[in-house]
Amino acid sequence: MLKVNETFYSLQGEGHWTGQTIFFIRLSGCNLNCPWCDTQYETFTQKEEEVLVKEALEFPSKRVVITGGEPTLQCLRKLTSLLHFGGLKTHLETNGTQIIARDNWDWVAVSPKSPVKTLNPRTMSMTNEIKIICGLPNWEKYISEVIKTCNPKESRFFLMPLAEGSNGIKTHLPKAIEYCLNDPEFTLCLQMHKIIGGKC
Repeated sequence: MLKVNETFYSLQGEGHWTGQTIFFIRLSGCNLNCPWCDTQYETFTQKEEEVLVKEALEFPSKRVVITGGEPTLQCLRKLTSLLHFGGLKTHLETNGTQIIARDNWDWVAVSPKSPVKTLNPRTMSMTNEIKIICGLPNWEKYISEVIKTCNPKESRFFLMPLAEGSNGIKTHLPKAIEYCLNDPEFTLCLQMHKIIGGKC
């Protein structure tokens, strides 16, 4: 049984798979308390892994994102095994603080939001994409520190301007654009789901 906040079928709104149709499983619980968080992760319904797989198979997409909160606080091996058995690709969205088993996942996206010393080295070394928020305190220094924790040959880097408040995007977007122009290793990410009114 897993503590599930919600499930839904939508377009991926950020990162490498932006615009792709995906089935989302949002799990409850998080080990961080970020003031800008836009996710309600505390409420939940308990669901069996078989039920979640059945829900995912009702939709045409072959990709499933498991997100949160912080999904790795729960045991996910049974869920990912059943999803793979059903012919589905498994994507993880994590804050990078917990250890993961790489063979559970076809794609790992890390959105680091805590001090670098709290990031799990093994998880960071196995990530496929890193999504960093432009606008957090000392964000440029944070970027350079995060990059040291991962494998730059295997990871793709995305910079997302903080959209907190009515003028957040206007304040941080120019900074994010300038950073990407100066460092082509980074791709600007505008969180499409917030633009089109969806969720991810």
